[in-house]
Amino acid sequence: MRSSIVGVVLVILGVGGFVACSSGDTGGGGASSSSSSSSGGSSSSGGASSSSSSGGASSSSSSSSSSGGSSSSSSSGSSGTCNALTQLGANHDIFTTQADPPAAVGGAVADGTYVVSTSKVWGAKATPEGTQFGTAGPAMMVLAGTNVQTVTTGASSLKVTRRSGTVAYAGTNATFTLTCENPTPDAGLDPPGTVGYSVVGGALLIYAPLGTATLETTYTKQ
Repeated sequence: MRSSIVGVVLVILGVGGFVACSSGDTGGGGASSSSSSSSGGSSSSGGASSSSSSGGASSSSSSSSSSGGSSSSSSSGSSGTCNALTQLGANHDIFTTQADPPAAVGGAVADGTYVVSTSKVWGAKATPEGTQFGTAGPAMMVLAGTNVQTVTTGASSLKVTRRSGTVAYAGTNATFTLTCENPTPDAGLDPPGTVGYSVVGGALLIYAPLGTATLETTYTKQ
């Protein structure tokens, strides 16, 4: 999908579209990463475009939501401002581990404001433990029932991307559908994207595929 999770992502994604961890570019130590932003909202979050040879996870992404890898949005929708959220997040480094990712457990997701706090690439088997994959820009989302709003900011470009849409939960999966993205991508909105998720304490963890690895983006409830 066009949006990466490094929007995490890396954008959250990968994290892209809604689940991108941060929007904008990433820079990074130990892994080659370059990002150009757009991110979404829930996994919202959006991000940065990143390309990396780390751990078998090769990712090329551009997102505007956070967190975290799979991207979400709908093939049709409006542009406009999407939302007027004030960015509460901050840049954060993304590191790799050779360990396999934990299984998503799902859970009841509470309404509220969530800010991306950490991201990790699991299953980077060919990369030394603890390698820096990149740096993701700020990303946050607001959940209210099935409605999602996100804002992501480029780590160095400072480009702001806003998204809104819906989310549907089924078992341990969350499917995000974009209805608005600003700036609007030239190719239009991405199709709906599905990612794994876990509710752990006051945090929402999003798991998105990143090549042969998995990008975990942690959204902390405010």
